[in-house]
Amino acid sequence: MRSRVGLLHPGQMGAAIATRLDTEVLWCPDGRSAGTRERADQAGLHSASITDLAECDVILSVVDPAAAEDVAAALMTAGFRDGLYIDANAIRPDRAQTLADDVGKVGADMIDACIVGPPPRDGARTRMFLSGPPDSRHRAAELLGTAVEITELDDVPGRASALKLSHTVAQKATRTLGALAHAMATQHGVDDHLTSLAAAAPHPAANPEQLPGVAARAWRWHPELDDTARALTDAGLPGEALDDIADILRLWTPLKDDPTADLDTVLGLLSAGPPPPEGDA
Repeated sequence: MRSRVGLLHPGQMGAAIATRLDTEVLWCPDGRSAGTRERADQAGLHSASITDLAECDVILSVVDPAAAEDVAAALMTAGFRDGLYIDANAIRPDRAQTLADDVGKVGADMIDACIVGPPPRDGARTRMFLSGPPDSRHRAAELLGTAVEITELDDVPGRASALKLSHTVAQKATRTLGALAHAMATQHGVDDHLTSLAAAAPHPAANPEQLPGVAARAWRWHPELDDTARALTDAGLPGEALDDIADILRLWTPLKDDPTADLDTVLGLLSAGPPPPEGDA
């Protein structure tokens, strides 16, 4: 029997995965923006109440990492029981374990998932790593394998999350530092020389034209880096640098989801000071 999948908040990644699943996918429009509604329509998702979503036998959670627990709690409050809960959010391993414990209390299995790469599309490589109970992990792999390239890890919830945060350090933090390098070099008129030097070895600073895309996604990256900093600290490693990088990403809040900004604007915001708190004029 084909699974029916519930996707509470279809962002770019979630919607792109959902449209490639060989099954019916429900989503809940309550409180969502016009952009989200349009994205869900384009992906062919079926509008439903959160109660209907809670009756799905599979839930796929791809949300702002800070909301991972709230989304799970909302679905369990709405009646989600005895199903498969796939959490594909960039959260700390201990949060993944706690979430697995909470989901287990209502008789469901949680699969910890790590997404690496862009939203799936023709010509793009999107990978998903899975950890959790073997039978449920295999089921998740079969379901999601029509949309992404699957690698199964092991039985331990949190293992995939640990991989995601490790990848965050290797990739997203490095790109952010590349932006800082270009900002300083530009102020001193040596940005072309920096690009030339960086091009001699693989490094994000060798491709400054990619930085507007980094800035547009910064609002989603800084919660990830906040969690990564704590995970490093929990492991007895220095996490302060990641805290500082998360603060740098917050400087790009005005460019949320706008990859069309020019490079001068992107670099200029790094010296403009923090944006005002939300709600301030």
